[in-house]
Amino acid sequence: MQRWATVMASLFLAAAGLHSAEHGTLTIVVTDTHGSFLEGASVKAVKLGASKGIELKSDKAGAVKFDLEIGDYGITVRAPRCAPDFTGGVRCRARSDFKLHFMLYPGDPATK
Repeated sequence: MQRWATVMASLFLAAAGLHSAEHGTLTIVVTDTHGSFLEGASVKAVKLGASKGIELKSDKAGAVKFDLEIGDYGITVRAPRCAPDFTGGVRCRARSDFKLHFMLYPGDPATK
């Protein structure tokens, strides 16, 4: 029984290592023009060439953290009473933690 548990633990650790080798972390912080964090901002990451993406809401510190497959992404950020923002070509590298800051300006959310 103990040998079986050792084998299962080894397989789990190997799988975790493969996951980190094929993924990276992207942390995004969203603020307004006064530097205040925007809680509840919608942040969407879409891998280039993909039709669907991952959408998360920012926390009290205006932050979202994505665990993404390696590749290039387009990032769209939206918040109430703010003009949306987009940046493309964000590269997620294996086992990296990349950070981005988006500052949203007051405006019509339907402008982009």
